[in-house]
Amino acid sequence: MSSKQDPLLVVRPIFNHKQTLVKSLVMSIILTVFFGSLLIPILGIALGSVIISILPMISDSITLVSKSDLQKYATIFTSVQIFIGVGLYVIITLIVYSSIKRKASSDVFMFYESYLTYLDSNNRKSKIKYTVNYSQITDISLSFNKFQEHNVVGTISISTYGSINRISISNISNPEDVHQRIIDLTHPYIGSVRM
Repeated sequence: MSSKQDPLLVVRPIFNHKQTLVKSLVMSIILTVFFGSLLIPILGIALGSVIISILPMISDSITLVSKSDLQKYATIFTSVQIFIGVGLYVIITLIVYSSIKRKASSDVFMFYESYLTYLDSNNRKSKIKYTVNYSQITDISLSFNKFQEHNVVGTISISTYGSINRISISNISNPEDVHQRIIDLTHPYIGSVRM
């Protein structure tokens, strides 16, 4: 007999590319608007100034610039800001998408006879393993959003009292079966000990 107990149920969320892409795009728009409103004007002016200073026509004096040259340089300033904004949006989208994908691929929930364990994948440097006794669980619910209904996956939320208030297991295939198995495992223990 082994000294380590094998889990009775292992739940791994599936990775949904479309849902992650939509989340990434929405979060990227918000972050790009926030950072863009701060960075794009500063970087656009700085890069535009560098571009203009490289041009030989303006090196002598700013008074020698004609109206048509000013319009051309204004276009350069605007174009640089647009390119910086688009580049910032693409970079932020890739960062957000990869972080959501990394988190989804590292989530594993293991249900044992009287407790469950999972890793907190939100902390990149040190993953913390949490253990929750079934006696700390107050409620187990199943929910679906529009993406999940379309892809036949769901989210199981486990409410607890103590240091961890809520555990969400998102994008589970066969959510009704998994939900019922979790209820069957935890039912004898739920709420038996109050802290």
